[in-house]
Amino acid sequence: MKTFVVFVIATHTADDPKLRTGISKSTNAINKYTLAIQSQVTLTRDLLAKLSQEADQLKLHLEQEMTSMQSQLKPYRSLMEMGPQTEELKQKLDQHFLDFQMSMSPLVQSFQSQLAQRSQELQKNLALYSEELSKLDPYAQDLKAQLTALWESFAKNKQS
Repeated sequence: MKTFVVFVIATHTADDPKLRTGISKSTNAINKYTLAIQSQVTLTRDLLAKLSQEADQLKLHLEQEMTSMQSQLKPYRSLMEMGPQTEELKQKLDQHFLDFQMSMSPLVQSFQSQLAQRSQELQKNLALYSEELSKLDPYAQDLKAQLTALWESFAKNKQS
């Protein structure tokens, strides 16, 4: 069809050199445009082939990663399947812990009360000793003064 159009135009315009030059330039431009489109189509096909290849590689890589993840998660999956058993065990442990707390509570309270009682007894005894020591303080001061005087006397005799 392209040839027919060119032939019709050529026969009607054979007499006009300007028109013939314009048609020739247009034909050249169309040929250049056709070559450019063909090269773009070739580049597009190459790009599509490359993208397809990379997509296949990515798919393969993802499948390998998924297989690896599945094998790594397999031990945990069995634990998840044991969910009801795990929950029952947890409830039993919680109950045993509460029972232990209840059984230990009287012992803890007894220990705390004994500790408080002994602490008060110790404070009373220390208070008595403190009073006795404060009564002895004047005697200690007197003894200190006598020893100081004795020491000074000894030092003077030794120098002479």
